[in-house]
Amino acid sequence: MSFSSDVSKWTTKARVETDQQLRKVVFEMFSRIVQRTPVDTGRARGAWAVTMAPAPAWTDTGALDPSAAASGVLTALNNVKAGGIVWIASGLPYIQRLEYGYSKQAPSGMVRITAVEFGDIVAAA
Repeated sequence: MSFSSDVSKWTTKARVETDQQLRKVVFEMFSRIVQRTPVDTGRARGAWAVTMAPAPAWTDTGALDPSAAASGVLTALNNVKAGGIVWIASGLPYIQRLEYGYSKQAPSGMVRITAVEFGDIVAAA
């Protein structure tokens, strides 16, 4: 093995491990946001999406997810790679109202609480 080959293998392994760690963090952030989203019909929970740059998904998926299974995120996570911008967003017309206390189920919001926990989530990944 040459030094160049060893370095190439090491960088590939490091990139794969970094992507995996990022996916863990994104999944945990997404899961916490969805779990904290108030439930009536499940539309608010189902509207969350994970995307990579250039822009967040501002469309309403119309999905219902009252149990917070969030099965669609697993497919989206395959596209998450380190070095880019990852968006967790909802195109639901009333998601901002929910974030700022409209629902008694989540008076302190979902995203703001999860954002405060970001450092702990990264440390645990």
